[in-house]
Amino acid sequence: DSEADSVDSLEGIESKHKLKILPEDSSYDLSFKLIVIGDIYVGKSCLTNKAVKNVFSDEYCNTIGFEYFTFTIKVDNKIIRLQIWDTCGQEMYRSLITNFYRNTSLAIIVYAINNYKSFESIDSWLKELRKNGNPDVKIFLIGNKADLEEERKVSKELGTKFYQDNKMNGFMEASAKTGLNAKKIFV
Repeated sequence: DSEADSVDSLEGIESKHKLKILPEDSSYDLSFKLIVIGDIYVGKSCLTNKAVKNVFSDEYCNTIGFEYFTFTIKVDNKIIRLQIWDTCGQEMYRSLITNFYRNTSLAIIVYAINNYKSFESIDSWLKELRKNGNPDVKIFLIGNKADLEEERKVSKELGTKFYQDNKMNGFMEASAKTGLNAKKIFV
């Protein structure tokens, strides 16, 4: 969907497309590579872990290089395997991350709503992705940590404007802590 916040609810998607999350070892008809990118401390791993394993931890643990997850869903009559590459946000690993852009079907750029610097960095992540990635990659912008409303530094309107101005494919806010939109991002 091209409008911010017009992404169907997970329940709506489930009923509309007969969606079902399947066990890890399921065979599949289609496979898509997804990459999760953004600055350090924005919650990329937390969002991924919440979506894939339904777990959240307040303890911070640096991702070194990347983490790899799979997520299998059934949509209509097709079984789809999502290969999720959760990348680190440290600057020293940035050149390694560009290797993951190739053959990516979907890129999820994450910023934290309580960290304006992470929002300012989106532009460089987007340029790097468009320079090194698949020209047909779908790009979604995610404002994470929506549970920290009282610490908000980036308005939802600013996220919406950036997504629209840069012709990205979707935008939503999420919270790995509460689970708000965590699964929906990947579905």
